[in-house]
Amino acid sequence: MIKVFYQNDIIDRLAAIFTYGLNNGYSYETIEERIISSPFVNNLEKNEYDIESKIDKVVESTFGKLVSPIDISFRGLFLGESYFRLFLYFNKSFEYLFLYWPLSNFVEEYNIYHEMDFSNLRRDFLLQTKETTLLRKLASKKQLKLVEISKLTGININTIDKYSRDDKYLYGASYSNIYKLSSLLKVKENIFLPSLEVYLDKTVFLDHESNNDYKNYLGLFFCVLL
Repeated sequence: MIKVFYQNDIIDRLAAIFTYGLNNGYSYETIEERIISSPFVNNLEKNEYDIESKIDKVVESTFGKLVSPIDISFRGLFLGESYFRLFLYFNKSFEYLFLYWPLSNFVEEYNIYHEMDFSNLRRDFLLQTKETTLLRKLASKKQLKLVEISKLTGININTIDKYSRDDKYLYGASYSNIYKLSSLLKVKENIFLPSLEVYLDKTVFLDHESNNDYKNYLGLFFCVLL
C-alpha cells in the first residue's frame, strides 16, 4: 500500500516523465513504452518505489539519457496525476492502463485546462474496460486472431476462447500459460493478474521451469532433500 504522504512525490516523478517526453518530441506511443519499462514504474508496481530518488534521475533512467533540471509542465502534472489515480484505484499496471486508455485517446478526450473530477475519470476508464476483454484487446492491438494465438503458444483453442470470453478465466490461468501469452504478445506478466497485490505474492509464479523464482525454489527444495 502506497503511503498517502508519498503520493504527491510519486505524482511529481510521473509528471516529470510525461513532461520530458512531450517537450522533447516523443510520440505518445513511445512515452507509453518508456513508462512501462521505466525502473521507477516497475518498482512502483511492486510497491518497492524509491521515494528518495531524484526526479531528474528518474527521468534519465526512463529515457536512457542525461537530462537538465526539469520544470514540470501543467500538462505533465495533469497526466501524471490522472494515470497515478487510475493506478491507485484499480491496482492495475501502467501497461494495462495504457492498453485501455492510450495516451493519445486520453489527451483527446480530456481538456487539461479544466478542473478534473477524478470520480468521472474512474467511471470513464471502467467503461473502457467493459467494452472488451483483456485478451481480445491485446489480440486486436497485436493484429492476431485467437486461433493464431493458440497455434503460436500451444495453448488449446478452447482454453484461449475461454480466456477471451471472460477475464476471470484469464486471471485464473496457470503461470505456464501466462508466460506463453506474455512472451507472444510482448507484455509484462503482471498485466494478466486481477490485481497488483497478487503480483507481490511470489508463489503465484512458482509453477514453470522457465521462471527464475521457480528454479530457485526447486534448488532450495532439492537442497533440503539432500
